[in-house]
Amino acid sequence: MQKLKPAILVLNALAVAATQSIIAPQPKAEAKDSTPTVLELFTSEGCSSCPSADALLSALARRNSNNMIVLSEHVDYWNYLGWKDPHSSPVFSERQKHYVSALHSSSVYTPQLVINGSVESVGNNPEAVEQALTSQSKSQLSTLNINAIANSTDQNVTVEFDSIPEMKKSPFVVNIAFVRDFTSSRVTRGENQGRTLTHTNVVTKLISLNCAPTARRMKLSVSGDLSKERMIVFLQKPQYGQIFAVGVKPSVRISEQKT
Repeated sequence: MQKLKPAILVLNALAVAATQSIIAPQPKAEAKDSTPTVLELFTSEGCSSCPSADALLSALARRNSNNMIVLSEHVDYWNYLGWKDPHSSPVFSERQKHYVSALHSSSVYTPQLVINGSVESVGNNPEAVEQALTSQSKSQLSTLNINAIANSTDQNVTVEFDSIPEMKKSPFVVNIAFVRDFTSSRVTRGENQGRTLTHTNVVTKLISLNCAPTARRMKLSVSGDLSKERMIVFLQKPQYGQIFAVGVKPSVRISEQKT
């Protein structure tokens, strides 16, 4: 994998060779009272090692659709190799760099999986991912009840969620992700030239806000058609710390009146 400009050291994870087919971990029996787990995959259509990680993320999403909350966040720093990832954004590249600092990782690379904001793993290595998931098996994330109403005229979205004990202790960050369940792309250039790539739970917009302990309602300005997207809200300790609560809203209610 060709390196980026010297200003940013980026290593492409090669734990699973691109020529090998990935073996996704077999679904395990999940306890009925298991709590949610948030998985953020930093990936790119311009990275030859990422399609196997995308497949693994999809398998994990199917493993426990109720409690395995997966997010595919496409970085933009591989676009210079010849293929501009249509899902990429500098927002995700910046988020990944902050995680590298917070988790004391050695470098920025793809595919990288961050679990509950607490531990990272090479995203296309099933054994490493399974170990990282096991290390988070005792994490107790709270489930958020979310209400979201979009105004059809001014594109404002009002988001509300229930107060939980963890929110009353100290300031926190609320992350609001708008997600497409499934996308596919025919790649015509770059390292994945000639391949049709599929992705699960692609984040199209991510808004992060610093909140006081009493916050539970906010208004956002969001462009685009929200009818095709789900909303995932997850609360996190400041400075890209541990994720402690998450909620999923299958659809955003559209209102003709101001929110």
